[in-house]
Amino acid sequence: MANSQMRSDVLAGLAKVASLLVQCDTYQELYISPDPSLRPPADVLDRLKTSIVQAYTKLQNFLAFIIRSRQSSLKPVHAWWKLEDVQGHVVALSESERLLRQVAEDCEKQCNLASRSNIGELLKLASEFQDQLKLALEDIDVDKEVEILEWISLVEYPKHHEEVKKSRVEDTCEWLLRDQRFLDWENSASSAVLWLRGDPGTGKTFLTSKIVDHIQSRPQSSVTRDGFAYFYCKRNEKDREDHLSILRSYVRQLSTSLGKPGYIRKQLGHVRREARRKGWSGLSLQSCQDQLLESVDVYATTTLVLDALDECDPTALDQFITTIEGLLSQTSNILRVFIASRPDAEIRRQFSSRPNIEIQAKDNKADIQKFLDKSVVKKESWPPLLPGVIKDALLQHSDGMFLWAKLQVDQIKECETDEAVRDQLKALPRGLKETYDAIFERINTRNRYDKSLVERAILWVMCAYTPLTSDLLLPAIRVTSQGESLDLASEITAITLQDLCNNLLVLDSERYVWRFSHISVLEYFEKEHFGIAAAHNHVAKVCLRLLLESRKERGSTPDLLQPRHPLQVYSWRNMAAHLQTAESRPSGPILGSMLAALQETPWGKVLLFAARNRDAEQEALVAARLRFHSQGTSPALLEILLDIILYRYYRLLYHKNVHERWVTRRPLPENHPSQQQVGTETDGMPNPPSF
Repeated sequence: MANSQMRSDVLAGLAKVASLLVQCDTYQELYISPDPSLRPPADVLDRLKTSIVQAYTKLQNFLAFIIRSRQSSLKPVHAWWKLEDVQGHVVALSESERLLRQVAEDCEKQCNLASRSNIGELLKLASEFQDQLKLALEDIDVDKEVEILEWISLVEYPKHHEEVKKSRVEDTCEWLLRDQRFLDWENSASSAVLWLRGDPGTGKTFLTSKIVDHIQSRPQSSVTRDGFAYFYCKRNEKDREDHLSILRSYVRQLSTSLGKPGYIRKQLGHVRREARRKGWSGLSLQSCQDQLLESVDVYATTTLVLDALDECDPTALDQFITTIEGLLSQTSNILRVFIASRPDAEIRRQFSSRPNIEIQAKDNKADIQKFLDKSVVKKESWPPLLPGVIKDALLQHSDGMFLWAKLQVDQIKECETDEAVRDQLKALPRGLKETYDAIFERINTRNRYDKSLVERAILWVMCAYTPLTSDLLLPAIRVTSQGESLDLASEITAITLQDLCNNLLVLDSERYVWRFSHISVLEYFEKEHFGIAAAHNHVAKVCLRLLLESRKERGSTPDLLQPRHPLQVYSWRNMAAHLQTAESRPSGPILGSMLAALQETPWGKVLLFAARNRDAEQEALVAARLRFHSQGTSPALLEILLDIILYRYYRLLYHKNVHERWVTRRPLPENHPSQQQVGTETDGMPNPPSF
């Protein structure tokens, strides 16, 4: 009983702390006004200030007591303190709250009520906010909170923001915060949408990061009462281009309040238990919509920020926009939505009637000047006035494009002499396409082996289903998709690859994964050189070759053929997907022969069957295969086990088709080599392969 009472008193004390913080902040805003005419008399105001200081002292004493007690003991929670010590602090907090309210009432009596008619309403709102939070939130231990939050979403949105923020030049993007259309949106007393539109390379992501920083820097009183969530979309990263990933991240960010661990919306625990009971791996679209609406209804004002909507999966764009429109129409509270994107046709159709800001060259001119001042550094071999010439030329031709200016600076840095720099400035490319043409032409002039490494790296990054670390990409580009045997290129370092790519591919400094320096680089290669289908075709061949080679007996086995090597794991998990989305034209003889060889093994039949009928159950196939392969299970036992897994997999598809009328798969082309060997469909049902 004593332990239960102690826990109750500790939670009561924490609740008092939260309440006192809100009250102190509210009274300061109401009575310690910048306008002397709105303040109460000096003696009453002094008593209020003293009471606020005393309240802060009491709550800090309580928090310090808890921290010290916890650090000095490794015993369970109920053994940290003596009951009378905790109760003494709670009584002191209650007394501070009583005195604070009493002095605040005296202030109210002395103020000119005619000119302060909204004070009572503000106090009522503050009280209602506290009551609403108590109803909506429940206290849970930190581990449980993290478990629920990670079930909702695993997207590392703070890391994405820090990555952009670190690249943003200091004191840039300020013009957007001064734009009247932004100010109208930020101060709107009703729900509002603001669309920031601009062409590739104009700095939309930097501007979005500025908005995120601006909102997060608001006074703590505003932050604790308002809801805020943001997301940076990124094409070719599955968890950043899917509309459900965006919505789930929003749900996660809005599910906690007051910036303190241990409090989360009560409904989410129930939703998670119900989803698990039904076998769902995460929140569905409808669940996201329901949970977002509940969160928006908790806060007086909620702000949602989204960067690069144009990089969201276009097939699901309507569902995302419909969700946002639904929130705007259903909530009675204020919902502000900020979206940055290119002016693509579908997005323009959806948001052209909303307030929008188009990035003009004049808007970015001062920011590009700051970027050039920081980036153009004089070399010893350059004459003193040359940096100024470079800056003037690049600023004049940038046309408001940050990215263009950066790419030119990178090229000019390679010039050692005054003549070389001036020659480069005379032939500045127009726009991003001409810039990429010039950079890729430099790559093409390299030795054919170096050029092949770059091309293979580009193909991998174009279509990989998971972010590529150096442990995965560097071994992958050693494997060619040509020829009949495994012929490995020499090992190279990450620095060497980045130099070979002329910074078109970069190693992300925050997440340590390889990516294109800008989405427009990916689009350039898709349109002008390789195409996404060719990329999938190359990676499918490499994965197939690795899987086949890993089964061969040899004197010494290269590391990348070991079953636990990241490249082997990737091949098992994603070969089927690459095969499924490869080119629809008839496959070349190399891919055809590899597929035929794969079909001769029982595990190969399972994998090819999964290629036509992708589902979550494929993960079980992969996991089982890795376990058995790494433990040296006999081939006979392996065949039996895979037969069992395939039977369960086939049954799953059958039940989904018959009972739910839902099978998610994309059939391979009719002329695909695996089509004749895997089986055909009858009445919408897949046939399992025979062993």
